[in-house]
Order: sequence, then C-alpha cells, then structure tokens
Amino acid sequence: MKIKIYIKNSSDYFLDGDVCVITNLPSVPPVGGIVYLGYDIVEALESKATARIEVACRYAPEWFYCRSCNIQKKDVKEDNLKDLSFADVMYVHDVVYIANDEYISLLMGGDL
Repeated sequence: MKIKIYIKNSSDYFLDGDVCVITNLPSVPPVGGIVYLGYDIVEALESKATARIEVACRYAPEWFYCRSCNIQKKDVKEDNLKDLSFADVMYVHDVVYIANDEYISLLMGGDL
C-alpha cells in the first residue's frame, strides 16, 4: 500500500505537506498502532523539517531535544535545528483516507 507519513505537530498544519515522505507498507496500521520507521525515513523527515526555519517552528517544542528542549516556536533559530529529532516517532495518531488520492496518510507521533 502506498503510504504518506506525516509527523504530528503543535501548529495548525494537520497534514504538513512540507514534512512528509512516501513509502510502502504491507497493510494500513490502526490508530494507536506502532510503526517503526527506518533510519532513512526519519532522516528524510528531519531534513525536510529543518530545511526552513518557518517549517521547523511548527515542530517546537515537542520535537526539539538537548539544549533546545524548552524552545518556543518564535525562538527557533538556525542554531537549534540540530536539536530537532523524529527518532521517537512510532505511534499512529490518525489514518486519513482522501477521496481519489492514491495514498493513505498516516499522522504519526511519539506518544498517544
């Protein structure tokens, strides 16, 4: 099955088109299910999220670690981007079927 994987964020971007990857899965996991993302998928998502400051701000403070763990959206700077990580992403928060779309969308996060 063709799947688009999105990361849950703290902004109004439910399915953030700037930060998603396309992959194949043998079936659609249920909401609350666990999907272990490979290193290549996590790296691709992080690369997209850190491509622009305004995109990275959507994922603050939830996905920032180390010295940036309490950073607020308005305070994200270039220096903080190395602290953004999606390594803890594993739970399916939402499964979205969009009419006439060849992909099934998964919104994923670190916990439920």
